[in-house]
Amino acid sequence: MSLAGYLHDVFIGGLSLFYAMILVQSFFGSGNYSIVGPYMGELWPARLRGSGMGFVYGVGNLGKFIGPAGLAIIAGSSNFVNPKATLDALVPGFNYFASWYVLGALAFWLIAMETRGRTIDEIDSALDRPMPAPALSLEHPAGD
Repeated sequence: MSLAGYLHDVFIGGLSLFYAMILVQSFFGSGNYSIVGPYMGELWPARLRGSGMGFVYGVGNLGKFIGPAGLAIIAGSSNFVNPKATLDALVPGFNYFASWYVLGALAFWLIAMETRGRTIDEIDSALDRPMPAPALSLEHPAGD
C-alpha cells in the first residue's frame, strides 16, 4: 500500500508500478479478509457468537468513517466524506492506509489467540472458562 504511493509515477515497460502495487495489495488484502471473518467467529463462546460477530462487524464499520476522515485531514480537505485526492497528499495518504494494515497485523500478532489445531469445542471451553481471581497480597502495610 505504501509503495503504491511512493511509486505512483514509475513505469516498467508499459506497466505502472502504482497499478501493480494496488493489485498486490488487493490480492493480499482480500486474502486477509477471507481469514479474518472465520477467525472472528471462533473467538466468541457459543452463547455469545451471534452477538459477538454483530459487535465485531459494527465496530469494523467505524472504519468507513475513520478512513475517509483521516484521509481528509491528511489531504487538508474540508470535505470529510469525499476528500479530493491531490498529488501532494498521495504518499501521506497511502502511508496512512498502510499504517492501518500494520496496526491490524500487530493486533493479530500480539493480542490474538492461536486457534490452529484446536476444535471449535476446545476453543469454546477455553473462552467460557471463568477468569481466575486476582491473588490477594499477604503483606501488611508498615505500621500494622
